[in-house]
Amino acid sequence: MKNELKIFFTFLLVFSLFVHWSTWNEQSRFALTRAIVDEARFEIDSFFNVTGYRLYYKNHYYCDKHPGLSFISTFIYFFWRIGKEIHVNYYLPYKVQVFDKMVTFLYPIYDSETQFFLWLLTIFSSSIFIALTSVIIFKFAKGIGCNEKDSIFIALTMGFATILFHVAIVYWDHAIATFLVFLSFHLLYFRKSSPFIFLSGLLLGFSISSHIYSLVFLLGFPFYMVLKKYRYNLFLSFFLGLSIGLLPILLYNYLLFDNFSIRIPILELVDKQIWELNLKDVWIISTPFIVVVLNEFIIFRTFFVIIKLLFFPERGLFFYSPILFLFFPLIFYSWKKFKAEIKLVLFLFFLFILGLAWKFFWFSGITFGQRDFSTLIPFMFLPFIFSFEKIKRKKVVYFLVGLSVFINFLGLQCLECLSLNSPATDLNPSNFLPNLNKFEDFYSGKNLSYSVLKNPVFEYYFPLFLRNGPRSKVFESIVNSISEKKFSMNVSYNAHLRPIDEVSSKFYKKMIYSNPFPSFISLIFLSLFLIFLWRKEIFNKNSKLN
Repeated sequence: MKNELKIFFTFLLVFSLFVHWSTWNEQSRFALTRAIVDEARFEIDSFFNVTGYRLYYKNHYYCDKHPGLSFISTFIYFFWRIGKEIHVNYYLPYKVQVFDKMVTFLYPIYDSETQFFLWLLTIFSSSIFIALTSVIIFKFAKGIGCNEKDSIFIALTMGFATILFHVAIVYWDHAIATFLVFLSFHLLYFRKSSPFIFLSGLLLGFSISSHIYSLVFLLGFPFYMVLKKYRYNLFLSFFLGLSIGLLPILLYNYLLFDNFSIRIPILELVDKQIWELNLKDVWIISTPFIVVVLNEFIIFRTFFVIIKLLFFPERGLFFYSPILFLFFPLIFYSWKKFKAEIKLVLFLFFLFILGLAWKFFWFSGITFGQRDFSTLIPFMFLPFIFSFEKIKRKKVVYFLVGLSVFINFLGLQCLECLSLNSPATDLNPSNFLPNLNKFEDFYSGKNLSYSVLKNPVFEYYFPLFLRNGPRSKVFESIVNSISEKKFSMNVSYNAHLRPIDEVSSKFYKKMIYSNPFPSFISLIFLSLFLIFLWRKEIFNKNSKLN
C-alpha cells in the first residue's frame, strides 16, 4: 500500500474513534443543514432553541456561522434522508448564564440511529479533511526533497501532535477551511500555470465561505506571489478564481441579510435575547477598516493577550502543542534557502496573533486549545519540512512529539469552559456559577495579570483522564450495545450544560464520567491496527518505503 493511503487511513481510523459533539457550534451548523434539506430554506426557526449561536433578522433565526460546512453537509444529509429521519427522543431543558442573565435552551437527546449519522457526518465533513491535509503535507515534503521517512514523520506529527487532532474529531468548519487553504497554497507553490493558479484562487475563495479566518490568507497569498514575482497573467487567474470562490458567501449574505459582504453580520444581528454585545465588546480594535488611535491600554492589553495566546495554560498554542516550540529555531535554519516562504509564514503568524489578540473572546470559546490557529498550523510546519534534516538531536523532537500527543489525548473528555472556576470533580451546583467579575476582567484585559488564572489541562482534563482514560464515544457505544444486547450509539456531550439543579447535576455527572474499560479497549485496538498498517516500517529497518 502506498504511503499516501497509509497516512490517510491511519488518520481516518484514529479520528473516527474519538468523534464527539459537544457545543452549540455543531448544533448551529447542523440546524442550517437541516433547514436547507428538510425545509428548503435558510432560516433555522424550527431548530433555533438548541443553540445560543444564532442571529435574528426580520423575525427569523439564522445560523451565525459561515455556511460552507453546512453547504457541504447537505449532500451527506440528503442521502441519509432518503431512507432515514432525524429522531429526537426528547429535549432536555437547561439554563446557561450568559454574562448577567440566565437563558433557557433545549438539549436534543437523539436516538441511536441519529447519533450514528452525526458520527458519519463528522467523519465526512471534518475528519476526512484533516486526513487529506496531512497527505498534502506529506506530498509537499517529498516535493521539496525530504526523504520518505521524514515526510511520513512530519505528516503524522502535524495530525496527531497539534490542535488539528481536535479540529478533526468535531463538526466544526476549521477542518475544511484548513484543507482548502493549504491545498490552495500547494497549487500556488508547485503548479505555476494559469489553470492551477485559477483553481488555487477558487479554493481560497470557498475557504472564506467556510471560515472567517481564511481572510488572513487573502492578504498572505498575493503577498507571496509578489515576493516570488509571479507573472501578471497568473495574478489575473488567481483573482478570477478567488472572485468566483467568494460568490457563495457574497450571495448568502445578500439574499439573507441585504448585505453584500464576505463577513456574516454577527455583531449587528446577534440574537439580543441572549447576547447584548456591540462592536467594542468583541473587538478592542473594531475592524481593519476603521482608523484607531493605539492608546496605552490597547498596546499593553494586546501584548498581554499575545503572551496568553501563545504560552499560557489557559489556551496557549505552544503550551498545548510543545512540538511547535521548534518553529522558531527552524525559521532561522530555513531562512537562507526559502526566504519568500518564511516571510509568508511570519506574515501569516503575525496577522493571526494580532487579529486574535484584538478580540474580546480571544480564547476561542468552548474548545480544547486554541482552535482558531488551525488554518495556520500547516504553514507553521513548512519550516519543519525545509529544515528537518538539519536537526541533530532527534530525541528532543521525539520527546516533544510524544508530549504533544499525550496532551491531545488528555483532551478527549467533555470540553471545559474557561469561565467556570470549579474542577471537574466538584459537583456542587453552587460552585458552577461563573464569577462574572473575574470573567470580565480576565477576558477584556481590564485587570491585566501575568499570573495563571486557569489551567484546564491539569485542573480539568488530567483528573478526568485518570478517571476515564482517553474517552472514545464509539467504543463506549459498542460496550453499551453488547451489555444492552441492542444497538446503542451516543457521540454527544453538552459542554454548555452545568449542574445548577438536581436534574442537570445527575445528567452532568453521567456526561463527564465514564467506565474506563472502553478507553483501554480502544487503545489496544488502535495500537494493533497501527502496528499492522506500518509493520514493514516498524519491524524491517532495511525495507524500502513505497
